[in-house]
Amino acid sequence: APLVKSCIELGLTIIPRGGGTGYTGGAVPLDARSVVINTEKLITLGPVEELVLPGIDGPMAKPYATIRTGAGVVTDRVSEAASAAGRVFAVDPTSASASCIGGNIAMNAGGKKAVLWGTALDNLAWWKMVDVDGYVMEVTRISHNFGKIHEQETARFEIRRFEKDGKTPRGEVEKLAIPGATFRKAGLGKDVTDKFLAGLPGIQKEGTDGLI
Repeated sequence: APLVKSCIELGLTIIPRGGGTGYTGGAVPLDARSVVINTEKLITLGPVEELVLPGIDGPMAKPYATIRTGAGVVTDRVSEAASAAGRVFAVDPTSASASCIGGNIAMNAGGKKAVLWGTALDNLAWWKMVDVDGYVMEVTRISHNFGKIHEQETARFEIRRFEKDGKTPRGEVEKLAIPGATFRKAGLGKDVTDKFLAGLPGIQKEGTDGLI
C-alpha cells in the first residue's frame, strides 16, 4: 500500500505483474511514466486447513478445505500442496507451471477443471488487495455455496477497507448481494467482456482496480 501511494504522488501509471504469463501484453508499459509492481515475491503458502467459512449455518456449517497463499505463489505449488493433503486445487490454467495466484484472481482463471468446479471466483473464500487510492481492502465471500457461483440464487460478499496502517477500519463494512446468474453468460463458463462484474472488486479486473 505505501508503494502504491508513493507512485500516485509521483504521477506514475501503475501496472501489476504476476507471473507474466498473460498473452495480451497487460504487464507491458505503454507510457514512460509507468511503474511495474512485481508481486512474484509474495510467496507465503500455508497448509491446507479445515475451516468453517463465514455466514454458513445448519447442515452446511462444517469444516471445508481451504488454503491461504500470497499473490506470487505459482499455481502448481498450490496444486501440489492440495494433492499432498488428499485434495484437488480446482483452478488449473494451462500456464499453471508459471502463473501466480494473484493473476488467477485478477483474470478469474479457469482451466480444464472449470467444467467440474468452476473458475477462480467460484473457489475463493477471501482475498486482499490494495485499491487505486493505495488503501488495503479485504473481500470475504459470505455463505459460500461450495459450488459454482451462478448456481446460488444470491451471492453475498463483505468488503472491509483499512487506513494507511492496514489495520484500522476505514468506513463501514460494505455488503454486496448479487444475483448468482449475474456472474455467468448463458452457455459460457464466464463472460470475459464483463469487467465490472456487478462491482465486485479485484476479480476479473486484470489489475485495473488494484493489486491482489
